[in-house]
Amino acid sequence: MLYTRILERLTWYEILECFTIDIIKQMHDKNIINRLRTQTMKEKYDDTRRVLFKETLPISRWYNKDIQKNKYPVLDAIIDDLSINNSS
Repeated sequence: MLYTRILERLTWYEILECFTIDIIKQMHDKNIINRLRTQTMKEKYDDTRRVLFKETLPISRWYNKDIQKNKYPVLDAIIDDLSINNSS
């Protein structure tokens, strides 16, 4: 419960300043992430968990046209540019 509140209330930089990497890894347990209130936070911290534990990030979200366009604006622009260049 405490870790959930910390993830919901503090910025990433505040978390890094206050806790060691080992504790941050404990905070990023799948059960704790699933207790977060919003889907956006769950996705954000699940991606962070994957980076902390050296897991592969899912790229399929960026290729899915059903997801709102501005969710990952920089990546969307790169993917669109690659799509245009590859179709030529």
